Amino acid sequence: MENTIPRRIYDFLKEFPPFNLLDPSLLLRVSERILVQYRQPDEVIFNQGDAPGAHIYIVREGAVHLLREVDGETILVEQCDEGDVFGIRPLLASEHYALTAKVVEESLIYAINIEGFREILENNPKVAFYLASTFAAGIGEKYRREGKPSLFLDQDKMVDANFPLVEIQSLEKSKDPVTCLPDTLIREAAIIMSNREVGSIIVVNEAGQPEGIVTDKDLRSKVATGVVGLGRPVTDIMSSPVITVGPNITVADVQIEMVKNRINHLCITEDGTLDSPVIGVLSEHDLMVVQGNNPALLIREIRRCRNGKELRNIRERAEELLKKYIYQEVAIAFIATVMSEVNDELITQAIRLCQAELDA
Repeated sequence: MENTIPRRIYDFLKEFPPFNLLDPSLLLRVSERILVQYRQPDEVIFNQGDAPGAHIYIVREGAVHLLREVDGETILVEQCDEGDVFGIRPLLASEHYALTAKVVEESLIYAINIEGFREILENNPKVAFYLASTFAAGIGEKYRREGKPSLFLDQDKMVDANFPLVEIQSLEKSKDPVTCLPDTLIREAAIIMSNREVGSIIVVNEAGQPEGIVTDKDLRSKVATGVVGLGRPVTDIMSSPVITVGPNITVADVQIEMVKNRINHLCITEDGTLDSPVIGVLSEHDLMVVQGNNPALLIREIRRCRNGKELRNIRERAEELLKKYIYQEVAIAFIATVMSEVNDELITQAIRLCQAELDA
C-alpha cells in the first residue's frame, strides 16, 4: 500500500517555490525523506548565534517569527507562514545562524536534511538561484550591523542607510499597486492577492486615495479562523488608517516608520499623505531585498535596461554582489549559479538591444 504521508507532502510542496521548480519524480523522492515536526507556541527551533543545524525548514501550518537580538532588544525581521522556507543559512554559508526562529502558534514544520538537499541543488540551478536570492536579501543588514572590514568592499557605502530608495521605487513602478474598493468582498480581494502574488492589498476610494490595507495576516487571523466570513466586505478586516509615505523616502526613514508603528507595510502616495492617490506599496521584504542587492532584483532591472550604460551599471552592481558572496563565504556552487544567471541575462539583453538598433 502506498505511503500517503509523502504524497501529501509532495502535493503541498509542489505549490510553493522553490519546490515547484523540481522535477515531479525528484520532488517525490525529497518528500519521502522529509521529517514532519509538531511545534508548540514559543518553542525555539534555533537561536541567533547557534552553530549551523542539519536541516532547512518549511512551514506547513502555523507561523514562525524570525527574530534578531540587538542591544538587548528583540526585533521581528520576518514572519514565515504557510509554504515559507527558513533556516537556509547552513545550506549556503559556513557560519552560525543570524536570527532566532520562534514558533508563534501551533505549527507543523517540514524539515529537510541539508546534505541530501545540497546534492539536489547542484543539479537544479533554478532552485539554487531562488534560495541564493532569498539568502542575499538579508546580507546587507548583516554588514551594516557588524561593520566587518574587507579587502573588497567599500565599507562607507555599505553602512550608509540615508540614500533614496531608487531600487524600491523602480521595483514598485514596474507594476501597478494592488488595490480594491471598500465594497469589494473578502473572497474577491483574496483571489486578487493570490493572482498577483502579493501579501497585501490597499483599499482605496474612487479617487484612488488609501482608506485601509488588508494583509495576508488579516486573512489568516480573521478569516481563516472563521471570525469574519468570506462574503463580507474588506472594510470588516482592513487596518485603518494606512501609514503613508512619499516617493522619495530614505531607507532610514522606512525603518523608523515600520518600527515606530509596528507594521510591515507602508503605502506610497503621490505627496505622502492620505489625501493623494496610491502609487505603490513598500513591504519589509522589499526593504530587505534592496538592502541586500538581491540578484532577482538585478535580473528584473537588466530586462528593463534600454542602453549599454544601464547594462554596465548593473554589471558593476553584480560585481559588488559577487564580492559580498565571497566575503560571506557562500558556497562556490551557489556563487557560480547566481553569477551565471546574471551574466546570461546581461548578454541576452545586450543582444536584444543590438537587434533593436539594427532594425531601427
